[in-house]
Amino acid sequence: NDFISPYKVVNLDIENDIDGEGEITIITLSTLGFRHTAALRRLYTGLYDNDEDIISAIKKKSKESLPDTKALRACEKYDVSLHKNDLELIKFIYGMVHKMMPDFITYHNMVYDISKIIERLDKHGIYSANILADPSIPKNLKKTIFIPGKQFKIKKGIKKPIPMEEQWTTLDVFASFMCMDTMSMYDSIRQGQGKLVGGYSLANILEKNKLAGKLFYEDEKTKNMTKAQWHIYMSKYRPIEYTIYAEQDTIAMTDLELKTEDFSQSLPIFAGIADFNRFNSSVHK
Repeated sequence: NDFISPYKVVNLDIENDIDGEGEITIITLSTLGFRHTAALRRLYTGLYDNDEDIISAIKKKSKESLPDTKALRACEKYDVSLHKNDLELIKFIYGMVHKMMPDFITYHNMVYDISKIIERLDKHGIYSANILADPSIPKNLKKTIFIPGKQFKIKKGIKKPIPMEEQWTTLDVFASFMCMDTMSMYDSIRQGQGKLVGGYSLANILEKNKLAGKLFYEDEKTKNMTKAQWHIYMSKYRPIEYTIYAEQDTIAMTDLELKTEDFSQSLPIFAGIADFNRFNSSVHK
């Protein structure tokens, strides 16, 4: 029998300063056996005297707060790094990913994460391909082709919105990995099962798969806040807990992949000889 070795999957997620310039403040990375948290040093200003104390506090809270899951138990190495700005942060994380050489980087709602990363690199005067493409690629051959999924379709002359999970955002870049959206993949692979009741938020997908969910911290000050207000408050006043919230997102994505094997097994089998980026081109709903 033919055997397909499992593809290596790295999960990434970003948090950004939504009430300022949009600076990326945290990037978390999780894969089977390893996770890394990279954050801006300024988030923790006034809380601790030095980097070692900040990192120690994050690791302590991580150990205390994260749910006991298969992905967390399988994690053999966990690191935290602090950075002066988001250019340094992005360069560090993608430098790490290039060394790991995964087959896929997955994001939940990829259009947001990639758009923000490209926007921030542009802000620093850096062409995104110089960071996202493999370092071994000659500079004159590096390119980034980012195509957000179509948001609308015309049917019988009527403009209708396309659900987020069906938009199929793509990023073409010369690297060992392909960037994919967990939301779109979850929907496409299960097209014959009908739409997921409750939608395709990470929280709902995790709940439907009976996996540990997102790690929201709630107290008297936050319980009536909107989502945006919560993010602003946590980033400013409870940055350690906010960092652990961010960590759980990518750990949960790793748990989801361990259960579903959407990227490590199902996608390569279902796609056959098709380009993974165009996997959904044969999907007709």
